[in-house]
Amino acid sequence: MVVGVKSLTQYATVAGQLGVKGSKNILAFSEALAKLETASDITGEAGGAEIARLLTLTDGGVQNVKQFGDEIVNLGNNFAATEREILANAESIAQNVGIYKIGRQDVLAFGTATKAVGIEAELVGSTFNRTLAVFEKAIRTGNGVQTILKLIGGTQAELSQRFKTDASGVLVDFVGALNRVDKAGGSVNEVLEALSINQVRDQRVLQSLATNGYDVLTRALDTARNSMGAMDQEFDTASTKLVNQTARIGIAWDNLVLSIEDGTGAIGKSSNLIIGYVADILDAFTDLATTSSFDTAISGFDKITQKLYGFAGAFSASVKIWDKLFENLGLKSKDTAKNIGLMSQASFEAMSGIKQVNFEVKNTPRNVPLFNTENVNGVFTSVKAIRDEINRLNKLEGSAVVGSDVYNRIQELKEQLKALTSKKQIWLIEF
Repeated sequence: MVVGVKSLTQYATVAGQLGVKGSKNILAFSEALAKLETASDITGEAGGAEIARLLTLTDGGVQNVKQFGDEIVNLGNNFAATEREILANAESIAQNVGIYKIGRQDVLAFGTATKAVGIEAELVGSTFNRTLAVFEKAIRTGNGVQTILKLIGGTQAELSQRFKTDASGVLVDFVGALNRVDKAGGSVNEVLEALSINQVRDQRVLQSLATNGYDVLTRALDTARNSMGAMDQEFDTASTKLVNQTARIGIAWDNLVLSIEDGTGAIGKSSNLIIGYVADILDAFTDLATTSSFDTAISGFDKITQKLYGFAGAFSASVKIWDKLFENLGLKSKDTAKNIGLMSQASFEAMSGIKQVNFEVKNTPRNVPLFNTENVNGVFTSVKAIRDEINRLNKLEGSAVVGSDVYNRIQELKEQLKALTSKKQIWLIEF
């Protein structure tokens, strides 16, 4: 399934706002998040911002976003927690354990295990922070360190060194020891109180992990570390679903429209030219319809003529492109070719008609009023308009000011009316 241009653009914007640097990182970030929209329930700018914050806390940047995508999708597929729920708990943990240098995979595993046993994000972060702080103080002062060593083994020196390099491993072993206490019939809370972990919320989190979540935690750690390719696999699988296949149509259409809007490629360039000429022609007609100046009217017809020439050229080029496409697809038929040809011919005939109108305006006596509401500047765009103009001028024929000019003009109009009806120029009858 193709990733939509809109999604990539949206996430590239998020990346820039969050301070992601370098085109390579921005592209990888955008692509991974766009895939996660299909492969998981993490969507939108808010989801992108949460991921960026988590990766900044655990990895110092988003350079590992692809691996993150694999890990969180694999965890979401194998545990009783959605990717969004895992992300929320993991972000809360990462925000509270930064000084202990717990890695991305471990944070995601802790986030998965805590959510799987029903612990919300609001509780987990602070509990992990206070528990690790208890370990650090015990190692530093010696107070309570023997209780910890009885649970996880080793010496104080070994514990001190290990805590500096692998605080996450120490915490996992501690939860495992509490799990053994529970299975042996002992009191988990009694052990926690011996270490001065007395807050009810902290005891609840650690007891839940120890009694119901230790196996989940160890499996989550293993799952996170063996997740390569999970996001792409889930993305490909999800893409075959009908709802996402339907979405592909929208994505493909968005990509086509954006390419045309950007004016890239032969189709985009010709389409932009045609649209531009149509807009210019409409603007010119608007100016023409609102002017009261003879000279401005003549200039307006010149402008329309020039734009129609350009439109006809761009339209002709576009027709050739689509005609070739139809031919390559085996869809070309005599009727199709005939219709395309007629469309091209019509555009050039319309252009020629405007040239004739332009000529008539330039040769109209200036003392004859040009404008009325039933035609375009008094120029003869329909049989009815010509006849109405003749009738109007007949009423002016006796005027001393315009008599001879009006007479000549009436004769010209009669000739044009005769020519128009005899040649059956239907395209001009109702312009």
